[in-house]
Amino acid sequence: MLYILIDMFQPNNAVSNRLLGYIKAIDEMKIDIDVTVIFFLPDENCSKIKDKFHYIKIEYLWDKHKSTNIFAKAFFFFVNKWKFSKRLKEGDIIYTYQCNCLTNIGTSHNKVKCYAERTEHPKVSSGYNSRLVALSKKKNRKTLMGLDGLFVISTSLKDYFVSKGVSAAKIHIINMTVDPNRFISLEKQQVDTKYVAYCGTASNNKDGVDDLIKAFAIIAHQYDDIKLMIIGKTPLKEGEFDNFSLIERLGIKDKVIFTGIVESERMPQLLKNAEILALARPDSLQAKCGFPTKLGEYLLTGNPVVVTKVGDIPKFLKHRDNALLANQRDPEDFAEKLKWALDNPVLAKQIGEKGRKTALRDFNNVHETYKMINVILNNVPRTLVTNRVL
Repeated sequence: MLYILIDMFQPNNAVSNRLLGYIKAIDEMKIDIDVTVIFFLPDENCSKIKDKFHYIKIEYLWDKHKSTNIFAKAFFFFVNKWKFSKRLKEGDIIYTYQCNCLTNIGTSHNKVKCYAERTEHPKVSSGYNSRLVALSKKKNRKTLMGLDGLFVISTSLKDYFVSKGVSAAKIHIINMTVDPNRFISLEKQQVDTKYVAYCGTASNNKDGVDDLIKAFAIIAHQYDDIKLMIIGKTPLKEGEFDNFSLIERLGIKDKVIFTGIVESERMPQLLKNAEILALARPDSLQAKCGFPTKLGEYLLTGNPVVVTKVGDIPKFLKHRDNALLANQRDPEDFAEKLKWALDNPVLAKQIGEKGRKTALRDFNNVHETYKMINVILNNVPRTLVTNRVL
């Protein structure tokens, strides 16, 4: 039995989307082992996966006690963790996803193989796990040393774990993943207002939304028919990110659209309909060690993408080849790249098409899941990886 363990499912969340891509790919592979995905905690809406699977079982251990109270969740988390540990048998395999406090279930059983995945530097990781049940440094190190394999999303993250004593031979890089099926049949629709789009929380520290706004303001009045669309969670308070007042000061209030949270089913078409897709992510520990899922989704649309040169992004994207690369924390340079794409639509479209092919090759959820499963099971036939998106 292969158990895939995660704390909770959160729709339209990058972590949950990556996991969902894995599950869909494993279901297509029809691997010769039973697979069960287990969620230990509910999110605030008690969300569940809507997709149906033929060969994968999904369990929600929280289903009988759906409290979202933080203390009740902590209590039931440990109860469910203890109950699950009693189910393990010799030969079982555990794959823990982004959750230290689940990883030690596997490393504490000598007859169970345990693999883990990390897509963020430990200093960046936040949320329920780190606030309530974070392992001590000593115990966390012991857990890491007991792993049979560790999957990471970037070279910097691999280097970090090697520096902490994990054998480099045990660490495997699995690229950021996206599901091409969400985009492959989309056609660009006629829209009333043309727009440059960003999707995600309107965060300045993580994604440099303030720099994107400043860059757009530089060119906004040169293009009367273009607006900036920020798709995703909008801060409830104006002072939280100060982007509302920034927009006011720059005189572009009528040129910026905040959509608020959008259902995941609508997101691909909104991105496809954009003229340009933009990500002004600044250099940071998160940028160095992580990799933005939204970038893969941007590329799959075939639209031109303007993105900053941070982290592993330049490993996959080259300026004016398959994307337009800008300097980080440099709104003037970012604006120049936006302007070039708007002024050269034919060339920009060609760059966008190359970007789409890059995403199909390097960020394909089926191909990356195969790499992961092949490490875990060590004998997966290559023919299980389909050519459905090529």
